[in-house]
Amino acid sequence: YAETEAAFASVRDALVNQIAGKDVSFITLTLCGKGEPLKELIERLYKHFRALRLHPVWAENVKGGAAILEIKHSAKAKRWHPHLHIIADAKFIHQSELSAAWRSISKDSFIVDIRRVKNPAVAGSYVCKYASKPLDTSFTGQAALLDEAIMALKGTRLCMCFGDWYGTPLQNAEDEELADDIID
Repeated sequence: YAETEAAFASVRDALVNQIAGKDVSFITLTLCGKGEPLKELIERLYKHFRALRLHPVWAENVKGGAAILEIKHSAKAKRWHPHLHIIADAKFIHQSELSAAWRSISKDSFIVDIRRVKNPAVAGSYVCKYASKPLDTSFTGQAALLDEAIMALKGTRLCMCFGDWYGTPLQNAEDEELADDIID
């Protein structure tokens, strides 16, 4: 447990240093699922996120950032709900503009959230919270769903840096922690 805490502290500290003095936003991108297998949904989410980064609403306003995958399962709807939690060095973007861009790319998803970060220390804790729990408890007690999640996540990067954050100390902290996890 102490090693895990130290690992997240390292990522959190790198993140706080990365966002110091920058205009930063929290962004959540959701994906409308229709009962597809989780692996397909994650692949589609990542494909759409790559396309969004080329869209003018994003490309003209976002310099870089970090994205963390979180997945949930709705027992009521009986389907997966993968989404990305993002912290980005970004100019102000209206939620309606981001939603329209996301819908134009995904064709069926429009629910997004975007908020300005006021406290860098809180931002570090926020991102680490999601980085530490990609497997939401909504399905971990159900063997078939847990098996599907494990198979879908095999080889999938759960945290990623993009734009001018790629190759930063934050990216290096994440890679070091990943390497430690593989070696242990």
